[in-house]
Amino acid sequence: MSGRRAPGALAAAAAACLLAQALAGAQSPSPAVERLRRALLAETAGPNVRRAVWGVIVHSLDRDERLFELNPQTLLVPASTAKIVSALSAAEAVGWDYTFETSVRATRPIVDGVLTGDLIVVGSGDPTPEGRAGDGFPVWVDALKATGLKRVEGRIIGDDDAIDEPRPGAAWSWEDLGYTSGALFGALNATENRMTVTITPGAREGQPATVAVEDFAQDRPLVNRTRTTSTTEPFLWPEQRPGEEALTIVRVHVATV
Repeated sequence: MSGRRAPGALAAAAAACLLAQALAGAQSPSPAVERLRRALLAETAGPNVRRAVWGVIVHSLDRDERLFELNPQTLLVPASTAKIVSALSAAEAVGWDYTFETSVRATRPIVDGVLTGDLIVVGSGDPTPEGRAGDGFPVWVDALKATGLKRVEGRIIGDDDAIDEPRPGAAWSWEDLGYTSGALFGALNATENRMTVTITPGAREGQPATVAVEDFAQDRPLVNRTRTTSTTEPFLWPEQRPGEEALTIVRVHVATV
C-alpha cells in the first residue's frame, strides 16, 4: 500500500485527536468537588451497601454544572427523599409563606350565644390540626367562644370536598397502609390522620391481648387477632387491608406475658 490510510484508521486518528483536545481544554475539578466525589463513591461502595443499587446526581444550580453522578439513568423506586422534591415543588407553586385556611360556618344566625343550626368546618388541606406542627382543637373552641357562641344545638359537620376523596398512592405498598407512613390525607385532617394503638398482653398464655386506642379514635373499628405467649420477642403489626376503608385491622400474632 502507498502512504494512504484506510478509512478506519483515519476515523480512529480523528477521534483520538478530538479526545486529546477535549481533555486539554477541560478544567480539572476543584479539590472540594473531588473530595465530594471520593466521599460519595466510598459511601456507595461500603461492605454493607455494595449490593444495593444507588442513583445519585449532584448538580450545581449556581454554575449549572454536574458535579457527580452515579447510575443517573437507572429507574429506581423513590424513597422518602422524594419528599424533598415535593416540598420544593409546593414552595415554588405557592411560596414558603403560604397558609392553609380552615373556615367555620354557621347555617343560622347565633342568637344569645346559641346556634340552632349546624356548624360546618370547611377544610382546605391543612395537615397540622392537632398535629406536631399545628394548633390543638381547644384553640378553635376559644376562637368560636370569642364570637359569642356558647352552644350548638344542630350538627357539627366536616366538609372535606375541597380535595378528592383520600386514597393511597398508585404505587404504595399495601403493607405500609397500617403505619403512620401510609396515612391518607384529605381536605380536612386531624392528628396527622394517625392514632396510637396500645397492646397489653393477656393475663395468661393463649389469651388475646388487650387492644386500646386514644379517646378520639374510640369509634374506629378494630379486629383483635392477638395471642399471648411466653416468647421474649413480641411479633406484631397493624394492617389496613385494601378495599376495607371502614375497618382498620390490627393484626398481632404474638404478645408477651
